[in-house]
Amino acid sequence: MVIAFWIYGIIGNLFGEKFVWGTGILGFILEVVSLGRLASVIVIIMAPAILRAGYKTLEPILQGLWAFHKLDK
Repeated sequence: MVIAFWIYGIIGNLFGEKFVWGTGILGFILEVVSLGRLASVIVIIMAPAILRAGYKTLEPILQGLWAFHKLDK
């Protein structure tokens, strides 16, 4: 399971956010269909790629806040 976790993270890093969000939608569909049994496994496996996608989305915002914080001092 741990090996699959990191392989999925590497694949997510290679193919980018579209791959990550596509699997997120797949996880949501599996959660609805199977009442959460399969979706929890999908979410655990795709965690590294989700973290990367979230960071890339928030990175410009965080940089802007950091720059504003430095100007305030």
